[in-house]
Amino acid sequence: MKALLVVAICAVMSAATWFLAPLAWSHEHYVGLIDGGGRPCCNGVDCKPVEAGDARLSGDVIEVRDPVSGRWLPVSDNAINVTRRMPDGTISYDVRSPDARMHACILGRASGREVWCLILPGML
Repeated sequence: MKALLVVAICAVMSAATWFLAPLAWSHEHYVGLIDGGGRPCCNGVDCKPVEAGDARLSGDVIEVRDPVSGRWLPVSDNAINVTRRMPDGTISYDVRSPDARMHACILGRASGREVWCLILPGML
């Protein structure tokens, strides 16, 4: 019985680690990111990986589906030209994705949300 309890606790802890670990590391990768216009990409809660099917090319414009409103939001050139401001104030152009997925930083209220930064795969 005790062994079964230990196995159950380990299973729950493993599952919790699997599901909660991305929350622990996710926003540290967005710290210091700035768009092509010089504004910060994220205030700590707006940047997330883009799920499969939530990005598309409409003509020559990339669009990302807003997870709040469900609307397709156009991505400006400034939003794609992402760099990182380093702690010493220098700018890094070597911005890579740890998971090879697209990431979007979407800010604003539900009626006026916009993509501030879009990090393409291999760029965060």
